[in-house]
Amino acid sequence: MRETYARPAKTAENFMDASQTGSTRPRPIGFANVLHHGLTDSLRESIRQIATSRKWNLIQLDDAPEPDRIMGLERPGILVTRCASSDGATETLRRIRAGGCLIPIVIVSAGASTADAMSWVRCGAWTVWSDNYDRSRIQEDLAAAIDEDQELCELETFHRDVQNTIDQLTPRQRTVLSQVLDGNPTKAIAMRHQVSKRLVEAERSVLLRRFEVDGSADLALVMGQFRMLNRLQFRTDASHDSPAESSFAPHVDAVTTPPQRESKMPVNDRRDGTR
Repeated sequence: MRETYARPAKTAENFMDASQTGSTRPRPIGFANVLHHGLTDSLRESIRQIATSRKWNLIQLDDAPEPDRIMGLERPGILVTRCASSDGATETLRRIRAGGCLIPIVIVSAGASTADAMSWVRCGAWTVWSDNYDRSRIQEDLAAAIDEDQELCELETFHRDVQNTIDQLTPRQRTVLSQVLDGNPTKAIAMRHQVSKRLVEAERSVLLRRFEVDGSADLALVMGQFRMLNRLQFRTDASHDSPAESSFAPHVDAVTTPPQRESKMPVNDRRDGTR
C-alpha cells in the first residue's frame, strides 16, 4: 500500500489534517497500541521489551479478542494472539474481521502447517509466528505492521473526509463537479445546463474552497484518489458480511452517479449564497 496514492500539497494532505475526530484518525508518528493475548512468557517478554524501547503502548487482553474492544482503541496498532488450534485461529480472525476491525493481526501457533498459515492469511491474518519466533524478526514484523496500519488510517481519514465533503454539496454543485471532472470548460457547462457562465464560475469556486484545492487539476487528483479507493471497495464504516471480503466496500458516491446532465441545472440552490 505504501506510496500507492500521491498526496500533493493542498490536496489529499489537507483532508488528513482536518479537525474531525474518529478512532481511525492516526496519532503522531511513533505512537502505537500493541495488543496481545494468550502468549507464552518468553514471547510476551520479547514483545514487552520491544514495545518499551519503541515507546509503544502495550495492552494485555485477558479475554478473547473482540472487535468492539479493539475498535475502541486508538490506531495505529497491532494484535498478537496465540491460538491453540487451527479452527480457533480461523474463528478468531472471522469474528474480528466480521466486526469491521482492520487492525493487523498476528497469529501465534505452536505447530501450524503451511496450509493452516495460508488459510489464516486469507482470512485476514497479517502474518503467522511460532512460539520460538526470532526476536529480531518480531521487531521487524511489529514495526512493518504498525507502519502499514498508520497508512491505512490515513487512507480511511482521507476517504471519510472527502465523502463528508461530497455529502454536503448541493445538487447544483454536484452537477458542476461532475462536469468539471469530465474536463468540460465553464462556458460549455453553462450552455449545456442553460445557466450563466458566472453561476458556473461561482459554483466552481465553492468547490475549490470546499475541497481545499487550488484548481481543477488538484480537484481531479483528489477525486481520482477517492474513486480509486471506491473501486477497491474501500470501507470507512466497515461491517463485513464475510471475513473473506476485502477491508474495502463501496460507500455512496453521488459523483459517480451524477444527475442527468442534459437537464437544466438548479438555479435556486442557495446553500452557499449563490444564485
